[in-house]
Amino acid sequence: MEAFRDAVTASHDFAVIYRDIALAMMRRRMVHDLEKLSQIASEIKINDSTYYKTLGYFYHSLRKYNLAAKNCEKALELGDTKSSTYKGLAIAYIEQGKPDKAISVYRDAVKVKVDFYDIYIDIAREMKNKGMEHSAKKLEQIASEFEPKDPEYHIKYGNRYFASRGYDKAVEYYKNALRLGAKSFTLYKNLGYAWVRLKRYNEAAENYKKALKIKKDDISTKADIAELELIIGNFSNAFVLANELLESKKLSTVQDLGMRFTLVSSLVFQQKKSQAYAALEKLVKRIPESGSLRGWTYRFAKDFIAETNELKKEDRNLLLDLIAILESSKDRYKRLKAFEEKYLTR
Repeated sequence: MEAFRDAVTASHDFAVIYRDIALAMMRRRMVHDLEKLSQIASEIKINDSTYYKTLGYFYHSLRKYNLAAKNCEKALELGDTKSSTYKGLAIAYIEQGKPDKAISVYRDAVKVKVDFYDIYIDIAREMKNKGMEHSAKKLEQIASEFEPKDPEYHIKYGNRYFASRGYDKAVEYYKNALRLGAKSFTLYKNLGYAWVRLKRYNEAAENYKKALKIKKDDISTKADIAELELIIGNFSNAFVLANELLESKKLSTVQDLGMRFTLVSSLVFQQKKSQAYAALEKLVKRIPESGSLRGWTYRFAKDFIAETNELKKEDRNLLLDLIAILESSKDRYKRLKAFEEKYLTR
């Protein structure tokens, strides 16, 4: 350590080496050695904002929030302008029971760049998690002052978070766009799907229905609603909607299979066994023996079926075995035959 101190003091270039060594220590969680090295950094005045920001987040992971705040502050002092650094500092203050300081950090952040206004979402959530409801409301009120009033701004950022699977933030942006007067089929569909990914199925169905009011003949949206009715537990509605779509004969192959699965499942849940097995036989006959069936996902229905207490074990197994065949083309012919022998041979 002493030799390294002398080397760094003698040459600025060693500051970069120092940073790399420190980052390696962080990765290996060499806390004791890192603290020694950090002391040297304070003595020789390392002027690298990335180093201090990374060190701040390292201390976050160790729950040493006073040190996390100290290093995030240093990163900002050295010119860091990343929203993540402001957010990290604010959350470190919250963890120390200093919500007013967190709010002050937020004000500083939006002064740097108004696009940073959305970091309030994570900061307010952390406040609520810590029981700081009053501070969270105060922060949300401040954030509303900086909120861009153009709904297209919120749609743009909602789409960005949607594309990167940040569905909770996508929801906030899409809701803002709607509140500011935006209204479109795509907006309601994207908001609906974001709710699906967050497993908020009632909200998803509500937005899909609003999308359908704008584009009344959209088959895909009707099919999505039918599946959601199943997952929500409205089995009779799911049956009616799926049956109507099948009778329309406007479905693609994968949509047809998806609706037949919804139909079978709704009947199984309603304990209408004879009708369920009649519909199941028709479905099995339509499943191709090979080839991809991409274009329809059974993920959410599968989660619901696996977790619900409304099914008997044998009924649950039947539906999950059927999903397994629909989801994968591997050995589908053999698995279809085995499925028929197990469930349809009477």
